[in-house]
Amino acid sequence: YLIFCMLLVPYCKISLTRIRIKPLHLFLILIQIIGGLGIYTALSFYDPLVAQGIFICVLAPTATSAAVITGMLGGNVASLATFSLLSNLCVAVLSPLIFSFIGEHVSMPFGHSFGIICRQIPLLILPFVLAMLLRRFLPRVHHEIKKRQELSFYMWSVALATVTGNTVSFLMRQDASNYRIETIMALLALVVCGLQFITGRRIG
Repeated sequence: YLIFCMLLVPYCKISLTRIRIKPLHLFLILIQIIGGLGIYTALSFYDPLVAQGIFICVLAPTATSAAVITGMLGGNVASLATFSLLSNLCVAVLSPLIFSFIGEHVSMPFGHSFGIICRQIPLLILPFVLAMLLRRFLPRVHHEIKKRQELSFYMWSVALATVTGNTVSFLMRQDASNYRIETIMALLALVVCGLQFITGRRIG
């Protein structure tokens, strides 16, 4: 519910005519796929489990909170919303195929795996649809939401705290023998995410 409301606020800033697929979007998706597979190949010789974890850091679709941060920084929310949807759809289609070769659950049917991932897609589409309906039928409500963009930041903060709490809880329930791998994954994920931010900054 937090993510849904969090996306509704910045989506009220954009119009349907600004949603367009551009070559940049396709280029970024290629970076996700090729970069992820390249990192997996490089790390799989060291530890396949670590390789899978870092691979996910690159292949994972754009975070839903990206629209919020983009809006706060004065970026192009419409372009980000387009890429977010494309990114999630591509991952939904490709990840079951990829993980059938490199994952542990190789016996999971493609349709089942595809369905699990596609359950997240409405979370991206429905806030946008609602924003367009508000613009058309309840313009006053739409205007009030549009001028209160700071609300999305506070909702994002609560959502981030919740996710962080769940992550810490998960780590505390693990056996001590897993901490070495988790520490390595965390450090490598930090490096990879830093490189992604630097690359995104230069491309942007």
